[in-house]
Amino acid sequence: MCKYEGKISSEDPDFAELDITTASIAAAYEAGMGPTLMNTVLSVMDVLPVTNSTFTKTSAKLNEAYPVIAEECMKQAAELEISLAKLENNSLTTERRGIM
Repeated sequence: MCKYEGKISSEDPDFAELDITTASIAAAYEAGMGPTLMNTVLSVMDVLPVTNSTFTKTSAKLNEAYPVIAEECMKQAAELEISLAKLENNSLTTERRGIM
């Protein structure tokens, strides 16, 4: 007989980047939902609602974080473009497509 015991979780306990509330508010925000529509969706899934104040506070934090994240992504994309240009031409000039 198999004596294996395991634990199934709907959330990765080692992933500490976003808690479930912040992640759901971010998803709702990106989908253009306000707190009322988001809570309607959550209730269909039998998930507890989020208060308007929590939604507002978390949205404000996300609004501060989005420009920082976008700038970091753009830097990474520029670095990738530079490395691809170096591979393609074995050199890089500032005249090529405005890359510096």
